Amino acid sequence: MNEFYKGKAGLPRQTRNAKSLRDALEAWRDYRILSVVKACRDVKKDNYRQEFANYHENYANQISEILESPDEIGMQIKMMYSNFESEFTNDLSGPKRDSVGICGAELEKIIALNFK
Repeated sequence: MNEFYKGKAGLPRQTRNAKSLRDALEAWRDYRILSVVKACRDVKKDNYRQEFANYHENYANQISEILESPDEIGMQIKMMYSNFESEFTNDLSGPKRDSVGICGAELEKIIALNFK
């Protein structure tokens, strides 16, 4: 992600105050990602927002799958972040670039919280 998205990235209070990585991811999914989906879905005639919502909904589903997995989630989250980085370096534009950029920057902040 670049500095533009890192500057825009913010985490919900529930995510910042979480006691574990699992709790932080649940809060991020519930209080940020799904809120973006709902807000964008409410703007019916804006194709950009509808696509932006679709990408966010996909990321929320990925987080849910990771949280349901019996495997250690730290490695899976780092892999998800790595995928965001790879996608971001591709020649993306529009809602895909913006959703990867902001979600990647927010996920980077969650990883930096350094849960034990």
